[in-house]
Amino acid sequence: MTKPSKPTLTLVPVPSHTSITVAFGPTRSRFFERALAHARAGASELTEPSPGRFRARFVLHREPAAFAHLGALSSLVRHWRGTEISAGGLPVPPALVQVMGFCAADQLTRQGACRLTLEGVPLGHCGPCPLFDPRPRRGGVRPLRAPVRPLRLVGEDERVPAPKSTRFTVVCGPSRSWDLERALALAGAWAQGFARGADGSWRAEFVLGEDPRAYHALEEALWLLVQVRGTDVTYRGLPIALGQAILAVRRARQHLRPVYVVPPPRDVASLLVDDI
Repeated sequence: MTKPSKPTLTLVPVPSHTSITVAFGPTRSRFFERALAHARAGASELTEPSPGRFRARFVLHREPAAFAHLGALSSLVRHWRGTEISAGGLPVPPALVQVMGFCAADQLTRQGACRLTLEGVPLGHCGPCPLFDPRPRRGGVRPLRAPVRPLRLVGEDERVPAPKSTRFTVVCGPSRSWDLERALALAGAWAQGFARGADGSWRAEFVLGEDPRAYHALEEALWLLVQVRGTDVTYRGLPIALGQAILAVRRARQHLRPVYVVPPPRDVASLLVDDI
C-alpha cells in the first residue's frame, strides 16, 4: 500500500500592478462631463468604441493619482445603466472599486505604502488592489499615532506663527436636496472662492488657516453632502472620498494648538491697588 503524496504548496507572487477597465455611457446624466474628466486624468488608455460609450483602462502601480481618479470615476458611474467594471477580465462591483481606489490613494499619499492591519482577514476591497500582500505579516502593523503636542505659553509681545494653510475644493450639485442648500449656505459664508458652474454645479474653495470656525464649517458642510450625489472633493490636488475628507479636516484641525497668553509680571504694589 503506497502512502498518498503530500500536496506541494506553490507560492503565488504578489502582482506588481492591476489593470481595471471601466466602461460607461451613453447617458444623459449631468455628471457625465465630470466623470469623463476623471477618466482622462487617471486612465492609461481612454477609447470611445461607440458614440457616447467610453472605455477607460487604469493600470494601477503605486501612483496615487490613478487610484484617486478611479475611485472618483466609480463613485459617479456606479448607478448608471450600462456601467461595466472588470479587473483582469473578471467583473467586479463598482462600489468595491470605489472604496479600493480611495483607500489605496489615501494610504500611498499619507504612508507611502499600505499600512492597514488586516488581522488575518482581508477586507472586501483588498482583492483587486495591487498593494494587498496576502502573505502574513510578522507581528502585524500597528497604526501610527499622532505625536502629542503640549500647550505653549507665550508672552504678549511674542508673535505666534500661523499654521500652514490647507486647501480643499468641493464641487457639488446640481441637486434639489435640502442638505445641499444648507451646505451652500456654509460655503458662501466661509469659502474663499465660491462660484456656480454652467451646468448648475457649485464650486467652493476652502483655505483653512488659523480660524477654527472655518474647520467646523467645512466639516459640517461635508457631512451634509454625504447624501448628495455627484459631490467631488479635492485635497492636495487629488480626488478624495467624503469620509476621508472629513478625517483630513479633523487631522488638520489638530495642528491648531490652544495658546495661552501670559501677561507680564507686575510688582506687589500694583497687585494691591487692583485688589482695592
